[in-house]
Amino acid sequence: SDFWGVMPHAVGALKRAPGISIFARPAPSYEYIGWNLRRPLFEDVRVRRALAHAVDVEAMVRYVLYGHGEVSRGIFPSFMWFANPDIRPFPHDPDLARRLLAEAGWVPGPDGILAKDGRRFAFDLLTNQANETRKDIATLVQADLRKIGIEVRVQVLEWTVFISQHINKSDFDAVILGWNLGYDFDQFQIWHSSQTDPGELNVVGYANPEADRLLVEVRTEFDRERIRRLAAIRAPG
Repeated sequence: SDFWGVMPHAVGALKRAPGISIFARPAPSYEYIGWNLRRPLFEDVRVRRALAHAVDVEAMVRYVLYGHGEVSRGIFPSFMWFANPDIRPFPHDPDLARRLLAEAGWVPGPDGILAKDGRRFAFDLLTNQANETRKDIATLVQADLRKIGIEVRVQVLEWTVFISQHINKSDFDAVILGWNLGYDFDQFQIWHSSQTDPGELNVVGYANPEADRLLVEVRTEFDRERIRRLAAIRAPG
């Protein structure tokens, strides 16, 4: 027998094809939008929350993945034994996004794009070629953020250039990438503030003392209940 990983758009047709069986299971991976926290544009947590509320992730699951996926609830796959089932995704709420941005000092400019201290809320969103899912996500993000007064310039780059010139050098505003996580609760390399140098995995520059403490503590723990409690804590920011 042979097996093959099916692209979401092909599932419907293959289900109707004779001699082919379709099996579905959750995967320990996700696609994400990474805001470069080294950029002043994304420093304010209210801005980052506004961006999360403005992007309709459920629409991406419906139209980009043809319903074959779910909205991520955090850094741990939701089906893992250590994931917190009570954490919920940020709901799609453009009005709340606008209020948060206004609280952070962003007001509509003459061209409809938000501005603060003479700077327009405009940035480049980078992703790689040969990945139609990420290109589709970029298009939807661009449209959703335009509705709340943010200009997104999408750039699709060849993989080697994307990684060597932008990701490894932390030279980007925002990116669309993905993580294949495996089945481990230790994500120190991705999220700890010590892992933000060029070439390391915390490419977005996330730094949070409480998250650092939890990441160190959970990777040295062996008791399952203690691991579950540590993984269930949601660090601020």
